[in-house]
Amino acid sequence: MLFVADDPLTNQAMHDFRREMQPYYAELGIPTDTSNTTFHSIPVAYWGATVWTDHCTSQVYLSERFSRPEHPFYGSPMWKYVLAHEWAHVAQGEHCWENEAEAELIALAVLADAGEWGAVITALEWMFTLSFPDTVLNQLQITPEEQAYYHAVDYPQPGVVNLLIEDEDGVFDLRTGKLHAEPLWMFVQNLSGNVDISGYVGAQ
Repeated sequence: MLFVADDPLTNQAMHDFRREMQPYYAELGIPTDTSNTTFHSIPVAYWGATVWTDHCTSQVYLSERFSRPEHPFYGSPMWKYVLAHEWAHVAQGEHCWENEAEAELIALAVLADAGEWGAVITALEWMFTLSFPDTVLNQLQITPEEQAYYHAVDYPQPGVVNLLIEDEDGVFDLRTGKLHAEPLWMFVQNLSGNVDISGYVGAQ
């Protein structure tokens, strides 16, 4: 797997990132609230979490293990993708339950629009490898609980990649509304050899 180097994860880095990212959700027509985001000690199988009552609230947790070397994605931008995913759940509100695939798609689209390609590439590589998790898990020094987590998310992650590859224009109808993900779609299409990314001229 390719891990893209990133700045050390600190409270200040997370604070700056959440302020930077919030406007991009609004620009995509899927507004969220990134203000209630903190480090938290959560079960090892979870990398991030959104507090649920009768909907996904704005309270988002990022596993504090991301700041320590024992995390398999320590020193990579994966934490940005995890937060983008959780903020997508916040945006989904009452539609967030059993709606992982759409949250993954929103997260990738927002990161792409923000120019956070390191996080996009890291997350996409993770999703691609989940298509054959046993091969990857044998190479990673992670706990049995984390292995179980990888298997649990095996289904939605590759499905998002397939959705991006098979889609015709990068515009998706989600439960939260229409999502224009053309930059992300063009990037994945280019990776798969379907189109020439130079043909994309921006949202019209």
